[in-house]
Amino acid sequence: SGTGPPGTTKSVFVIIDPAGDQFLANWLLQLGQLFGRKVRVFSNELADFSHTFPILQAWDLKRQPMKAAASLFESLFLNQGWGYAKRFFSLLGDKFCRELVHLCQKRGIWNPTLNDVRGLLDKVAKQVGYRDTLEAYLAIDLLCEYPQLTGHAPEEEILIDRAFDDGEIVLFSLSTLLESAARTIGATAAWAFVMGAINRYRSGQPVNLYLVVDEWSTLASPSWGELIRLARKYGVNLILVTQDCQTSDSGRK
Repeated sequence: SGTGPPGTTKSVFVIIDPAGDQFLANWLLQLGQLFGRKVRVFSNELADFSHTFPILQAWDLKRQPMKAAASLFESLFLNQGWGYAKRFFSLLGDKFCRELVHLCQKRGIWNPTLNDVRGLLDKVAKQVGYRDTLEAYLAIDLLCEYPQLTGHAPEEEILIDRAFDDGEIVLFSLSTLLESAARTIGATAAWAFVMGAINRYRSGQPVNLYLVVDEWSTLASPSWGELIRLARKYGVNLILVTQDCQTSDSGRK
């Protein structure tokens, strides 16, 4: 969806590969060398080299804080559920957003981290009527176990603004067969780059993003509907590849 602005702006390519195909990673590294592009690779396998990725870097709650907090809650896929669960996660989302905005206002820091989200969910889970928050807390706690998501090494980080400025190629090489958290990492990475594109669009900076999601059916969920809508609105070139149309239909719903 989207075509991006015309001109000579370097395109940034983000590929999310839930299969963790090593051939694809090697091919992209060779392609980067051929065209003089920096290639950064995120892997959820601890045995592999991986650039670090501050996964919430695109969310700035200073502008429209409640709306931004709701988008963050959505991007982490903390709002899933049916029947009673759907109502509960709706209430949790409202509580989460208010608590997160209050935390940012109190500290004067408007870019929350994964550890901030984990601490906030832990706090909410201890309150009367919110004990079922434990499921959401455990999901975020699992993400915090990845040093690739919480570490800081500027030259080895995947920084969204730098990727746009330099026209980088970014690959998220994930292993969804081994780790359920990989699904959240891949989907939230897609959200992060779309949010980064939106931030640049609103500040008048060039946006030319190609976001490719392979085997999308392994990541599909209802939250993707909003992501696709935003990608189309802000000119992100979004390519979703799947061989499982039944699962992707379920995800769109």
